[in-house]
Amino acid sequence: MLGNYIAYATSQYSYYSTTNQTTFTVILVGDITGRVYGVPDGKVDVKDVSMVARAFGSEPGQSNWNPIADITGPEYLVPDGKVDARDVSLVARKFGKYGTLP
Repeated sequence: MLGNYIAYATSQYSYYSTTNQTTFTVILVGDITGRVYGVPDGKVDVKDVSMVARAFGSEPGQSNWNPIADITGPEYLVPDGKVDARDVSLVARKFGKYGTLP
């Protein structure tokens, strides 16, 4: 299920106990369209491929620039300020995948 989650962990050794928590988000890589309340629609379809293809070759300040289409960079899923073949390829490879929205 896509969305935000909190994981809690407690560890106990002898008389000592420690507790921690972390928050994480489960996303569907390549799902960049159909945002409802800021959340993508849970499927990678032709709309996603089309959006990244329309922004192909763009950088900030250009007329076809779309920051949502910039999903790859030096680290996986870190924008690099350009929509290039890596972005298009990633979305195309995920075509047809879907997740369950909360």
